Amino acid sequence: MSSRILPLVFALLLCTIGTPVNAQTNDSLAALSDEFETSDAPSDWTRLTDAEGWVDKLKTLTVDDGALVLEPYPSVWFYDYVGPFLFRRVEGNFMVTTRINVSGQNAPMPSTAYSLAGLLARRPRSDAPFAADSAWAKDRESYVFLVTGTTREPGASKIETKSAVRSRPIVKHYPRETSGWIHLRLVRLNQTIIAFYRRPGADWQIHERFYRPDLPGTLQVGLMAYGDYTTVREETWYKPWRYNTSVLRTDADMRVETDYVRFRRPRLSDEATTYVQEHTLHWDDYRISNERLVALCPFLVE
Repeated sequence: MSSRILPLVFALLLCTIGTPVNAQTNDSLAALSDEFETSDAPSDWTRLTDAEGWVDKLKTLTVDDGALVLEPYPSVWFYDYVGPFLFRRVEGNFMVTTRINVSGQNAPMPSTAYSLAGLLARRPRSDAPFAADSAWAKDRESYVFLVTGTTREPGASKIETKSAVRSRPIVKHYPRETSGWIHLRLVRLNQTIIAFYRRPGADWQIHERFYRPDLPGTLQVGLMAYGDYTTVREETWYKPWRYNTSVLRTDADMRVETDYVRFRRPRLSDEATTYVQEHTLHWDDYRISNERLVALCPFLVE
């Protein structure tokens, strides 16, 4: 090899070594991701109102300076009540990540109780909508979500998780030190869904794990938002058909900004698969410590 070619080869090698491999290269889910760079980005998503016929409870859905902006009317995801939801249909294991900020219209946090937004993974329904209250089929909602916003105390920043089985929810609230932007992530590994969050400048934290063998192979996965549960409770509680087919056109004092939603197909190594099989475990089992989980599945916190 000539002396003129060697420097070029060496330079190419340095570029190859120094360039991180794109984790989504050849990833079957990468095409589902959205950076919200164009004004027509929302049209690429399926909205729950279009998929199942429930009334649209979004006051605002637009793209502003590279962020998706949602402002809901009074709404809630609770029992048989459904709220605003933009999703992709995802089959099998997945990782979905977003960077999100929930605020009031003129304050760092909503002034309304239970005003939350984030990631939702939900069992699709084929039995909705219903023509009348008498035809309502209750206890059909099954999902897991990870959201941020307000809960019981308006103005106080929280993280909430909810795991609903046939509309019966297990709800947990966790305080946040500050309001503002935060990263959220849901990962499905076979029969387990794992929730993560990352504060600005910090590392990913494993938040909760859910064993959900009841969920089907294909789920609706994406962004949800709801606000001002107090008004919903006062006006339509407990009348799910009336709620799901009407809109309370009052101000929920909530603004949601989302930088992006990124999908990735998690790839379990042979070591990770063998480990859970040999120990007869599922990924939600805390006999697999957080440290061991990350060691077996380092992609979880990348």
